[in-house]
Amino acid sequence: MKASYNALLITVMSTLLAHTTYAQTCNSQIKKVVPDTRYQIIEGSNGSEVKDIKTGLIWQRCSVGQMWANNQCYGTPQSYTWSEALQKTKALGNGYRLPNVKELQTLVEEACVSPAINETIFPTTAINDYWSSSPKTSDNRYAWSVNFEEGTVNSASIYYKTAKKFNVRAVRNSN
Repeated sequence: MKASYNALLITVMSTLLAHTTYAQTCNSQIKKVVPDTRYQIIEGSNGSEVKDIKTGLIWQRCSVGQMWANNQCYGTPQSYTWSEALQKTKALGNGYRLPNVKELQTLVEEACVSPAINETIFPTTAINDYWSSSPKTSDNRYAWSVNFEEGTVNSASIYYKTAKKFNVRAVRNSN
């Protein structure tokens, strides 16, 4: 009886910890590199898409797996292996795809952490790694990701590329 209680307690605690939300911290001494004014809401998207005026890219405001409603992202961002992420974003249609590492880096807000992104434009972004479509040039067994806890760029190993699941944000080119 005690063993099943302990197993239940561990399951409950793990679930609570996995869904812990963090308050974003920003340094007012650092000028924001991705302010709200850099983005334009796409007409006809109900606010679910924004255009980055600097790059011309159109981003989904929610992570894949979440739903946009009432100016907010609802639900839990889903995690995918690298190949699943490539397939999932393409399956969204409308020209959506997995961003390359340089494109994904343009979302990093250097003045903030937990998450290191503009939370007004991209609410409830997970403070996890997000896949890019970029394999590492020197060894294509690796793929690049961006971690939005601190905005760091990481190279995930083949183990991670094929087995580890990261979050995904979809992008498309403007028409």
